[in-house]
Amino acid sequence: MYTLRTIRDDGTEQNFYLGKFYSLLLKERMPEKEWVNLCETHFGEAYNENVDKKEINTYNTCKAIVESEDGTRHHILYYHRNYIMTEGGKTFSNLSYVNP
Repeated sequence: MYTLRTIRDDGTEQNFYLGKFYSLLLKERMPEKEWVNLCETHFGEAYNENVDKKEINTYNTCKAIVESEDGTRHHILYYHRNYIMTEGGKTFSNLSYVNP
């Protein structure tokens, strides 16, 4: 059993149950067109309206999407700390990224 733990820059912690398995979709490993299509599906119309803005926002800092066993998607942002945790509370994977 896996859980996604997100610690936001304001200190807020959230835990999302992922299930027995999950999929990790990384921007850096996908063709750009596939990534854009995935983000359009995940974020909706707001993605295209906001991704090219020079400001730091959810749309241009999303670097990965974690999909849970039931298909729920969670976006991974550069400025949050993100971890995949095991059922026993151990860190399975550190998904935290340094802001480039």
